Amino acid sequence: MKKRGPIISAGGLGLLLISFLIVQSTLLETSLAMSNQILVPDVFEGMFEYTTEETQIFAGESNTFSFTTTKEDVSLLWGLQITNFQNGDSVSVEITNIFGDNFGKHEQDEPIAFEIFMISKNDIYNFVVRNNVERPLSVIMMFSEDPQNSQAMTNPNSPFMKTVIPLAISGILVIAGIISLGIGIILSLVDWKRDSKSKYI
Repeated sequence: MKKRGPIISAGGLGLLLISFLIVQSTLLETSLAMSNQILVPDVFEGMFEYTTEETQIFAGESNTFSFTTTKEDVSLLWGLQITNFQNGDSVSVEITNIFGDNFGKHEQDEPIAFEIFMISKNDIYNFVVRNNVERPLSVIMMFSEDPQNSQAMTNPNSPFMKTVIPLAISGILVIAGIISLGIGIILSLVDWKRDSKSKYI
């Protein structure tokens, strides 16, 4: 019986194992593996200029988070994490400035979400987060002005790059490992069927 299928499958399993080890090592370095809760600001340390404290918002109530920009005609990246998320939880985020201009309303029914929009001038932007469910939610907001040119993106030794690059490599290895494993199983079945037929000829 040909061994190409099992060999390819073993290679796929090896890639999956390597991927797992990379993720484990990365999380250990960011001190997240010892925690029951993974916080986005910890994973992407250095990516955001300002991160709020974890804030509890009671059912049906709102809380306003503000961020002051200093540049013009750049993008503003903001993110929100519901740290005690459960299925069915949701919040709405309405963005305004001190003059009352409205920059849109976003509905979020996932634990983590990021949005980006262009700002034409330096201003104070208010993010009004409303709890849409019948239980308290704890949230963290993150802000980064002109993220494309931030130190986290341009410095290869930044905590952000040291975290994201290994996780990206791990993701590629997972995909390659699953594909290799699938190909190996298919080839094993094909070779097994051929060997079975040859025995009766």
